Amino acid sequence: MRSNCVTFTLDRLHKHGGRMVVAGSVRRPLMHVWHESAAGEVFRYEPDRRLRHWSGALCGYPGHVTHTRQAAARPLRLWQLVVGAWVLAWITTEWALWRALRSQQKDVP
Repeated sequence: MRSNCVTFTLDRLHKHGGRMVVAGSVRRPLMHVWHESAAGEVFRYEPDRRLRHWSGALCGYPGHVTHTRQAAARPLRLWQLVVGAWVLAWITTEWALWRALRSQQKDVP
């Protein structure tokens, strides 16, 4: 599974705890998420280069982790909140199934 801001944040939450921050993306019509540790450190997964279209973020992309302060966030319209919540639920479900399958494969000798 290729990483995007959601899967990266879910991995960090699963391993380290902390918080998932959901905010209006400055570059895309939907939401952007990042991880904030219990100590307040911010970890954001960003694309290595500009995506051709925002929908490319849904399937994952080559990226890198940045450690920054909380980013500026813009207000979201109602449709953006609803679609963003559905996308978050879809990616989270896919991520959990992927992790469960991978962990079962490791248990099989």
